[in-house]
Amino acid sequence: MRLLGPFLVAAALVLGGCGSDQSGGSAPVGSGTVADALYHQVAMITVTEGGGQVTDQITWVDSERSLRRYVFGFPSEQLQREVLAAAEHADLDDGQRLGAAVVDLGCSPPNEVSVTGSGADLSISASGKPSAEIQCLAPITTVALVAVDDSLSAS
Repeated sequence: MRLLGPFLVAAALVLGGCGSDQSGGSAPVGSGTVADALYHQVAMITVTEGGGQVTDQITWVDSERSLRRYVFGFPSEQLQREVLAAAEHADLDDGQRLGAAVVDLGCSPPNEVSVTGSGADLSISASGKPSAEIQCLAPITTVALVAVDDSLSAS
């Protein structure tokens, strides 16, 4: 098992003093199989008005440089901090890569994701979204962190 924490400490300290009144949270959730390889959902991070755009492509954040580039693309400092913290606590097995994607912008965040395909056709999508849509004044950004087996992520 590998922890990403050691190389994220500096990035977390950079953002540690930033404040925000937006609500957010993250929770570890599900796993699944695609073909004969595994993926594991590490966390779903939700922040009101976190920014970003929904995508079905996974961004690999398994190095300090790639993670920092990814999180600093969000206008919300709270979302940056929460993604960094969740990545720091990610527990990866040997042969897994950590990936991230904005999987939803809306009022009812999903509680899980599905990963399909492999290589260049690997995609991620929200699933488990509550059926009753609520009204809200500001969209909630949901970022999923997933641990994906190297055999799926190879192009």
